Amino acid sequence: QRKEIEAFGREAVEFAKFSLQIFNQIVLGNPDYLNLIRSDAYVHKTYNMGTVDANNKVNFYDGLIRVTGPDGKEFARYNPKDYRDHIAEHVEPWSYLKFPYLKKIGWKGFVDGKESGVYKATPLSRLNAADGMATPLAQKEYERMYDALGGKPVHHTLATHWARLIELLYAAERTVELARDPEILSDDIHRIPTATPHEGVGIVEAPRGTLTHHYVTDDNGIVTRANLIVGTT
Repeated sequence: QRKEIEAFGREAVEFAKFSLQIFNQIVLGNPDYLNLIRSDAYVHKTYNMGTVDANNKVNFYDGLIRVTGPDGKEFARYNPKDYRDHIAEHVEPWSYLKFPYLKKIGWKGFVDGKESGVYKATPLSRLNAADGMATPLAQKEYERMYDALGGKPVHHTLATHWARLIELLYAAERTVELARDPEILSDDIHRIPTATPHEGVGIVEAPRGTLTHHYVTDDNGIVTRANLIVGTT
């Protein structure tokens, strides 16, 4: 099975490279499309959020949450369990959605800029919040995107689609790495709880953005309180 998964991963790497090639030909090869991506009509200069590893490289599953400012400088870095020290939620009477914002700045409305608590959590935001990709082919594409769009951070919303393709390549490369890792065959696959958990916070990167789940349970393990901050918001 490991060898099969590795083969699937290698096929996925080739598919990702093919997808980027098509993007290069159809989108980047068309000056009108490139000008549209770079135009001011689709620019929002906000903070960016994403999960990073110990080297500040993009990670989907495990690491710390990093927030960078509109200028690209690090604003915050936190462990998932500490999310309430950094993120608060605003409610408007005309929507069922919650509007998360950076707690240390405060809610200033739907405005851009360093003084606004609005932040983005998207594929592009993950790349903006990180210092690079953790796999070699994706890193080359990461560098090429920022070179083409004038450096970091990129605030052009339409570039999110380009970021998705770079993440596609990274995920495929990472699949191959994991399949080849001897640890993948370890029999240490399940830890039996030794105590009843009462509260937990988990954060992963969904395709659309950073996903925070917070649960509180009673002595029977029944959920008594839950809070979700999802990429959609």
